[in-house]
Amino acid sequence: MATPESRPKPAEDIFARISDELAKGTVPWHKPWVVRPECVLSYDSGKAYSLRNRMLLSFAGEYATFNQIKKLGGSVNKGAKGKWVYFSKEVKRKKEDPDEKDSFYHLLKAYCVFNICDTNLEPKWPEKWSGEKAPDCNAMQVVRDYCERTGVVIHEAGASAFYSPSSDELQVPNINTFESEVEFYSTLFHEVAHSTGKRLGRQYGVSMLGMADDKYCREELVAEITAALCLGHLGLDTEDTVINSAAYISSWQKNLSQMKPTEFGDACYQAQRAFNLIFNINETNKE
Repeated sequence: MATPESRPKPAEDIFARISDELAKGTVPWHKPWVVRPECVLSYDSGKAYSLRNRMLLSFAGEYATFNQIKKLGGSVNKGAKGKWVYFSKEVKRKKEDPDEKDSFYHLLKAYCVFNICDTNLEPKWPEKWSGEKAPDCNAMQVVRDYCERTGVVIHEAGASAFYSPSSDELQVPNINTFESEVEFYSTLFHEVAHSTGKRLGRQYGVSMLGMADDKYCREELVAEITAALCLGHLGLDTEDTVINSAAYISSWQKNLSQMKPTEFGDACYQAQRAFNLIFNINETNKE
């Protein structure tokens, strides 16, 4: 059985693996199994893995630890390699003053998991992750419902796309000006994602004369990932929305280089929160 050589530091490992994907010319948050939560799940419970963990795994399917597989009487195929994933555990902070209110922090715990297809066990939940998702044609209705719930004003006009936090309005050019319907919705959900920041307590940052601060870069990453999640949830082809150019990949490598390792994990968490708000989903943390 081959496993990672040593238990890595969570934030550094996550950051390094995403950076490696970009270096290979892959935008991790556009992978089909990343944008479709049901595609990467726990063999034991059938629950979807978190966005962060979906980005760290190479294939759709069901995953389990070596001990879980062994407990079920199974074995890992010779030469199969496990990958580290991370689960968040809420821990209560130690009080210095007995009268203080309880406060908590999240501790990442690392587990080495194997795709169940690399074992002698049969998948338990193939209907959840195999096959393609049929496109859902109600994308604009999702946006309208979100705007009605939140009060965001949307304008389909002009020659540029943007969200204005001060006026709480967003603009996207008319759909007929885009090369495809998918490109229009990718742009639209990117700007809608920005509008969630005002409601979820994110800071937007500043970009002037081509120079952007850390907060601006983080917000752009959150909006990018959120838009990909929205398209994946609706069954729209996210691969067509990726600009396959060295410049595009390079821009994200540069943006990530300005972040601390811990900030990428937080961006994933914030993107999941933004997605949930757009689709009016109320759910607990996933595995």
